[in-house]
Amino acid sequence: MELSLRARIRAGDPQAFAELFGAHARAVYSHAARLTGDRGIAEDVVSLTFLEAWRLREKLRPDAPEPEEGDGLRPWLYGIATNVLRNTRRAAQYVYVRTQGSQKIMELGTQIFRRSDWTAVDGKRSGLARITVLSGPNLPGHQAPKGTPEDMTLSADPNVTTYRELEALPTDPDALLKKIYADTEGQGPTQEEAVLEAIGDMLDDAMLLPELDAALYRAAAKIPGVRVVENAKDFAGRPGIGLSFKEHDENDVWVFDKKSLNYLGSNVEALLGVGVVDKVGDEPKS
Repeated sequence: MELSLRARIRAGDPQAFAELFGAHARAVYSHAARLTGDRGIAEDVVSLTFLEAWRLREKLRPDAPEPEEGDGLRPWLYGIATNVLRNTRRAAQYVYVRTQGSQKIMELGTQIFRRSDWTAVDGKRSGLARITVLSGPNLPGHQAPKGTPEDMTLSADPNVTTYRELEALPTDPDALLKKIYADTEGQGPTQEEAVLEAIGDMLDDAMLLPELDAALYRAAAKIPGVRVVENAKDFAGRPGIGLSFKEHDENDVWVFDKKSLNYLGSNVEALLGVGVVDKVGDEPKS
């Protein structure tokens, strides 16, 4: 008895997949193009859809009714294409971070700035920093008038923990600290300084992951030399509990909400907004 196209696909018959592609590739392309409005992306979706269909072939129901023209497989392919597109869009998103703070510019004085950053969730694409000097001196080489945003490209950095990597981190403080120690072995003037630097780089984006955010506070508090500041305030004046890293050093305090342990910022910079957006320049909808 001759096997149906569906049965041949389930069995991994390459010729059956060639027939499937020939019969439905154009329809999948049109489906993706309608959803995206981008022909280039639609072409990529077609390729990824059929690769995923091969991977999922054994999940096809062998007893499903099969119309004579074979269109019974088209809804299956459309479903795969929609999931591929959703994952592709998610991978192409950016983490948006908005801060306001102060920094000392060598011997020129103290600058008050507002900054928005867009960084790729996968860390593989360049991002953008949009900096507005509100008062005080400009950085050397920067001549934008006060209150005028100035854009700066943020090159992809393989050494920076990406949002996707943050999602995979443990939220148990001991396990988290153990992993960060392992990841930073041999770095920094001391291991503790390297670990603190790694945690500091994670704090802004971790606001999107509340359990991790709290775990980072608890992990950092366990590091030798770190002391808890019971009544701290961030740059915006919001009260919280702080972590300080050097005895009598009041210029380096991370501040967290006392109840949730969500990161608020530091005494020199306030974290005012975090979100995920589709492209550079977008801001999260409130």
